[in-house]
This record gives sequence, structure tokens and C-alpha cells, in this order.
Amino acid sequence: MRREVAHYGAGKLQGLDRTVRLISAQFLKPHVKTSKNEALDASAICEAAGRLNTRFVPIKNVE
Repeated sequence: MRREVAHYGAGKLQGLDRTVRLISAQFLKPHVKTSKNEALDASAICEAAGRLNTRFVPIKNVE
């Protein structure tokens, strides 16, 4: 469910001329430090997005 919501939201943001990049959970997992909460998840996302070797997931079309 979350995957579909992420791709749907990314498509809507691209329609507003925004640059959108999705990070797969498997690529994000090494950056998570301790138990999950929103602040730690956001910190891990920022750390992963800032690294040069981070791989991003292509955004799927609504069709």
C-alpha cells in the first residue's frame, strides 16, 4: 500500500514541476540507527539522499 501511495504522490509532484526521487527501503535500511520513529526515519532519509552512491527507484506510471 505504501509503495503505491509513494508512486502516486511522486507522479502528482512531478506534475507540479518538482524533482522527485524515491529511495527503496532496502537501500535506506543501512542508514537507520535505532528503533523506528518519524524523526529517526527522516534523519536516515536525509543521510541516504545526501550520499553520492545512493540508488533511487524509478517512478511508476499510474497506468
